[in-house]
Amino acid sequence: MSESPNPAGGRAHANVELDERSASDAAWSKATETRFHSMEIPRKHTSIVWKTFASAGIPGSWAPGFPPPRTVAMFSLLLVLLLCLLPPAASAYDAYGHQAICGLALRHLTPAARAALDDLIAPYSFCDPFNICSWADIVRGDPEYEAKYPNNRLWHFIDFDATYPYAPGQPFDIPDPAPGTDNIAAQIPRFQRLLADPSQPRDVRFDAVRFLAHFLGDLHEPLHCITRHGDAGGNFVPVAAFLGRHVQVTAAQAEAAGERLCLHHVWDDILLAELRADRGNYRFILSLDARLPRRLARSWLAGSARDWALESYWLGRRSAYTFTDSTPVPESWTGPGPELTPENYIDARLPILQTQLQKAGIRLAHLLNLALDPDYTPADFPLPDPFLNTTPSPWANLPPLTNAPPAALDSATDTPTVPATATPFEERP
Repeated sequence: MSESPNPAGGRAHANVELDERSASDAAWSKATETRFHSMEIPRKHTSIVWKTFASAGIPGSWAPGFPPPRTVAMFSLLLVLLLCLLPPAASAYDAYGHQAICGLALRHLTPAARAALDDLIAPYSFCDPFNICSWADIVRGDPEYEAKYPNNRLWHFIDFDATYPYAPGQPFDIPDPAPGTDNIAAQIPRFQRLLADPSQPRDVRFDAVRFLAHFLGDLHEPLHCITRHGDAGGNFVPVAAFLGRHVQVTAAQAEAAGERLCLHHVWDDILLAELRADRGNYRFILSLDARLPRRLARSWLAGSARDWALESYWLGRRSAYTFTDSTPVPESWTGPGPELTPENYIDARLPILQTQLQKAGIRLAHLLNLALDPDYTPADFPLPDPFLNTTPSPWANLPPLTNAPPAALDSATDTPTVPATATPFEERP
């Protein structure tokens, strides 16, 4: 669906991406079962979610040809329970979150960087969660990739100490948690350098793209940059219930699915489901871009991966580990844990999560531009009008139907309505 140009001079919604998605919907939905049974890549927790939905016949925003979810509470609850099956070292943000970050980044690449990226990752889409966005999680623990990238399981986080003392107004210089480079803040610049080096073999640069795409998401999940008394970023902090406006899940329901409900999973998965609400991921990407504070976006490009990790650290220290009234979330590792409600926790955390997703997408685009476009400078960072974005579609370069799982796309009916008289979002409240 697309809007025709407004003769009064209003804005028209770009139709390139939606038309391409509509044309491919029938083929995608018809081949869903074939894709699941012919996967030739390692399948871990990410594929569990989609495979279970497919086998149960549950419609969702991940497969074109299915309508968007009609019962948000049922869909969100099932998604949360399935995501609670993840191991304690689960990815920052679920596959929907990583895909949204990649989709947002695509909208802010220079033409030269976009062309170079598409050539490098062909035949895959940058929004493909299995082969690109969440690939780093899928191969974690795989013997082949452990031999190729030793200790890669440690590259998804950095454990800055939540109890490290500081004095307001004084310089804060927290030490790295351990010597060496087996942490996310060290690996991001490493893979950016590999990607930017045209003398590197193609497969090395391809993997560099995949690690970067994923690690920028991990870096911006606050509980992947902090630990409190060894709790592994809240993995051992129980939560009795998450009682959001769109998603509700209790510890008993999580236990029935074989897992504990914990603070880390709240930030990885459940808050994200609450923020997405009834929006499919394509529409969610558009909303993140439309709400992007463009007057601030270029300031986000400054600093290093370690600087960005420290931003996440402070969010973890001041927000993830505290209630809305600034009292700390209990440190007990035994249940039942607190009930998180919109009033005492959730509503105040959703804007933080949205901004972190936006920063991750913008900074990922920046690193890709630096690596793939020799003429790029931060002053040239693209900030196109979100309602007139005519960059190539993130859905256009999908993996072959015969040997890859679905790319978690929305139904063609799940399209945003853009007012023809929309005002520049910088002027919106």
